Amino acid sequence: FISLAIILGSTYMTHLHLDRTLARDHQSYLKMAHGDFDVSVTHRYRVLIPFAAAALNAPVEFVYKRIWPERAMSDFSLRLCFFIINSLLMALAMVLIFRLCLEYGASILAASIAWLAVISSRWVQVMAGIPLTDSLYLLILVWSVLAIKTKSAHFLIAAILLGPLAKESYILFMPVILLASYKWFPWYRQIL
Repeated sequence: FISLAIILGSTYMTHLHLDRTLARDHQSYLKMAHGDFDVSVTHRYRVLIPFAAAALNAPVEFVYKRIWPERAMSDFSLRLCFFIINSLLMALAMVLIFRLCLEYGASILAASIAWLAVISSRWVQVMAGIPLTDSLYLLILVWSVLAIKTKSAHFLIAAILLGPLAKESYILFMPVILLASYKWFPWYRQIL
């Protein structure tokens, strides 16, 4: 809840005053949330966040049109749904970063300083405030490292399945997963 409160507070202005020069990819994800997949080929398969935002947008837009009927034709409610989902995913990633620091032997103070350094970065505001899919990618990367450190096969399987849907560069992380976990999670199971 602390992570979510900090992210919502620091990111809301980025969400409200969308700076289109920060990331132009957001147009592709907004189009995908509307069901239009005529976007860049590198964005076309990153469907999890746009689908989740579209699903959340149905009830949000219903209420939004009642409150502000003059703004009903804009994408504001859909961008708000991206903001909510990305903020939740980023807050979860921040919790996992804190937990990862503790797993590697950091004290609570050291883990808190690391958590604060990451959560206060400009990129957290960009990833949560703009309709992007990078919050899921960060979450999956931290999740993967934590799964390797804690030797959790179930979490590692989930990360391996979700990682490529988050971003194509997750494939480059696969050799690290194979090398770091082959003793307790055989490579043939990872490939399956």
